[in-house]
Amino acid sequence: MSTKHTPGPWNYAGPSDIGRDTYSIYGNGPLAYTAGPSDYGDAAEANARLIAAAPMMLDALKECVSELEGVGWGGAGYTDLAHAAITAATGVPCNPELLSPAATADKATGNEEVTA
Repeated sequence: MSTKHTPGPWNYAGPSDIGRDTYSIYGNGPLAYTAGPSDYGDAAEANARLIAAAPMMLDALKECVSELEGVGWGGAGYTDLAHAAITAATGVPCNPELLSPAATADKATGNEEVTA
């Protein structure tokens, strides 16, 4: 069963008092920590930045796929990888009709636009 992720935006901070190569990722509270031995260089901070950007990247990917499909570029494998990434991130099979964050919000609130 899939659950929704903590809404963005997410941020990161560090290095923390836990360890010099430990960074925290947080939204409305702590979400995760990244850490690595000092021989990883800047990997712990880079991982923290990547994780913190995840909600924004998911929204951007949904918008890009929605735009591509809107102009007829959804077939021929152009959006297959994006659909797989969205499914991996959300745990729910990708539904192209709900890719746009605005469309998702409208479906959730019952504010669907009806056209004749």
